[in-house]
Amino acid sequence: FIQRRGTQGLEVGEVAHGRGLGRLAAAVVGRNRRRCGDGAALVVLGVLFGGQHREAVTADPDDMDIIVSTDITEEEIDEIITKTKKKVSLFVFGLISSLYSRRTLLTSHAKHYNIKKENQKDLNIQDKKFISIENEFGTVLYHYPYFNGKRLLNKDVNYLFYFPILLEDAKVLEVAKNNFDCIPNDFGFLDTKTIYKVKNN
Repeated sequence: FIQRRGTQGLEVGEVAHGRGLGRLAAAVVGRNRRRCGDGAALVVLGVLFGGQHREAVTADPDDMDIIVSTDITEEEIDEIITKTKKKVSLFVFGLISSLYSRRTLLTSHAKHYNIKKENQKDLNIQDKKFISIENEFGTVLYHYPYFNGKRLLNKDVNYLFYFPILLEDAKVLEVAKNNFDCIPNDFGFLDTKTIYKVKNN
């Protein structure tokens, strides 16, 4: 779901589940929205993986937001917000996708080692934790724990994106109130620079 800055009350709308997990796109879907009482101001995040529900993201490019990457620091986010003339939107909570394959990797792994197949599997790579999820459209690997961008909530942006998958309903409602403390989380790359300029030109 998305929180739009400057609005009140809780809005829930249509969520577009797509085909595959190749590209995470987000769109505000204006159809079928309904008011749902108090809480944070939320509208639908159309989570589009691949090609389904293309009508939800058809828009004039000049009127589209810049959706800032999740692998840059807060300082770099502030620089983008300050220097761009376009509207900016930020991802502030959820599991961050680290890898996508069109192949059914968990199925292949289970067949190779002659073990029981799991559609969802927790993985450890050195000291890093991931959640792998497979369906008929492929396999996605999410970094765990959940990204906590609560300190970004007061930035001068258009939309704030949330991706609270795999959470119980009660915890999703806590996320809707911007209470992330009840869920395992970290700050991602907000304090860790990952992109360096090697030289000019």
